[in-house]
Amino acid sequence: MTKEELQNFLDKKGIIYNKKSLKKELEDLKKKHDSKNNPQEKNDENKVIVDVEDLRVSFRDVNKRKNIIDIIRGISFKINKGEIIGFIGESGSGKSVTAKSLFGMNTNSITTAKKMIISNQNMILKDKEVISKNKIWKKLRGKKVTYIPQNPMTSLNPTMKIKNQILEIINISDKYKSMSYSEKIDIIVELLERFGLKDSRININMYPHEFSGGMRQRVVIAMAVFSNPDIIIADEPTTALDPTVQASVLELLKSITIDFNISLIFVSHDISVVSTLVDYIYVFYAGRVIEQGTKFEILTNSKHPYTWALFSSMPESSINGEELFTLDGTPPNFSNLPPGDPFSSRNIYAMEIDFKIEPKLFDVPGSKTHKAATWLLHPNSPKVTKPLQVLNIEKMALKEKNVIKKHKEG
Repeated sequence: MTKEELQNFLDKKGIIYNKKSLKKELEDLKKKHDSKNNPQEKNDENKVIVDVEDLRVSFRDVNKRKNIIDIIRGISFKINKGEIIGFIGESGSGKSVTAKSLFGMNTNSITTAKKMIISNQNMILKDKEVISKNKIWKKLRGKKVTYIPQNPMTSLNPTMKIKNQILEIINISDKYKSMSYSEKIDIIVELLERFGLKDSRININMYPHEFSGGMRQRVVIAMAVFSNPDIIIADEPTTALDPTVQASVLELLKSITIDFNISLIFVSHDISVVSTLVDYIYVFYAGRVIEQGTKFEILTNSKHPYTWALFSSMPESSINGEELFTLDGTPPNFSNLPPGDPFSSRNIYAMEIDFKIEPKLFDVPGSKTHKAATWLLHPNSPKVTKPLQVLNIEKMALKEKNVIKKHKEG
């Protein structure tokens, strides 16, 4: 593709990417390509940072303490060094509970798994029980695993200056123990300036309420990076920000994974936001992963009707200004899940078997990484046509995939 052809494509606002973000995608690909010339960095890319198999999380019913409610029902996933994965789904689908399992913050939960390895630390005791002792988790929290919450205002102490809050993070890290106070301040200023906070040497003496929402979120992100963790969990970190600031924060998160080689779990209900950032997507519903695959496998060849519903509700999916799709019904009650597939009552493509037996994750033909828990993938199931909105999304995503592919090959 010539520069002129690429420019013409960029000038046409894409459905998943805008001009600026697609350019950023191409630049990131170049950085990753260049890093593969370094054997050590190539080995790091294949290093598994998180390996979870058959994760199950339950809580006691607040009304009937003897009753146990299963929230996470058998989730498995892996995260490689420097990889970005997305957890998406409606509120209450199990995304945040799964993410919080990686730093032991599901209070009063009963958590089990066949395997849970985080930064080479085995977190499983006998009988599949996940370690609950805080002294073990303290080796990981804030050091190997850090967390970016949804609302930075509630995560920053309103009575402390920004400088002192960041120093609290730095002072618990072995990396900075031998440094003087002034050296630590220099590092704080350098990183905050790098993250787009100008005049940081002056501003770090301010209180959180004196910062804008975007500035506060950049401070929280910096705090997550200071300890040089293996993985950062970002729990809907852009929800409280306006679209312009949101885009800049997403670009910052992506650059962090490349520049610092840190893995990232991005939790969100907004599939359009996730699709601009991640390498791999897990779609959650009723405490299970109901579809998973690489970004472009999900964007160009989605298989689950729930994923189709998420795509159809995106503003970009609108055809000729038609009204956006709305998914009828409400998410199921975990304390009283229906027989069969929990999504069956909201699924216009549901068959009789959906109301009786919950489908397993089927392999999508032609892929080793794409799976979906839908009976539509069974060989004997009838063929269905996807909604026009989904076909529109897939068409545009395929064009963008091809542009990136040609750029990578060239």
